[in-house]
Amino acid sequence: ELRRQLGEAPAEVENLCRLATLLVNLGRNAEAEATGARALALAEALPAGREQADACRLQSFLRMVARDNEEAIRWGGRALELAEQIGDGAMVASSLNSIGSATIHLDYVGGCALLERSREAAAAAGNDMMVVNADGNLGSASGEVHRFERAERYLAHGIAQAIEREIDPAYLQSWRALCLVHLGRWSEAGELAGVVLSAGRDSAIARNMAQLALGRLRARRGDAGAWSALDEAERLADASGHLQRVAPVRAARAEA
Repeated sequence: ELRRQLGEAPAEVENLCRLATLLVNLGRNAEAEATGARALALAEALPAGREQADACRLQSFLRMVARDNEEAIRWGGRALELAEQIGDGAMVASSLNSIGSATIHLDYVGGCALLERSREAAAAAGNDMMVVNADGNLGSASGEVHRFERAERYLAHGIAQAIEREIDPAYLQSWRALCLVHLGRWSEAGELAGVVLSAGRDSAIARNMAQLALGRLRARRGDAGAWSALDEAERLADASGHLQRVAPVRAARAEA
């Protein structure tokens, strides 16, 4: 708001892009979409450069989490081209991350290769968060396409990287818990989901996936509390309104 009042459009674009990402992590996707649209409108009125790259990167991310994969790849390509032109290594890594995460659903091997490139670019740029995000998306996307053994390895590596860099590993832990359920490693899955939920994280997407893992685990074991976990997972997923969150919860409830 202060940037807007001061007429500082480039800084406003940067703040809007950061805000949109936080809103996705809180499961407030409709607000994230509106914030992203504002960032893009402002950026397109500026000379080609970092602001346009950032706004396009954000659009790629938003389309990726909405599972609009072809549009995510298209926006990501625009962001990548601009990021390479201005020599912004962190932006290159982030653009490759969204492109790769979307591509995995269309071409698994190709998508993994793009995410590996994202990790390498992030390491070269010294961006710890994007290094961890690469492993996180390799793991979660592999889990979504039922490559559970590979997903678990990526996530375990990412969790170790996050802890070493003092980055919150909750989302990676919640996804690893879900993969462990599918791999039949039920005791480990329950313990890990419990770690995420007992920590009281603000991340709605981490709590969503942890409750989903607990719900599936309790249903498969015949334990009490399956529906309370799945009801909370449904509440968090429905608040986002996105297929990425809603579909896994509906599948788990159908199974239960």
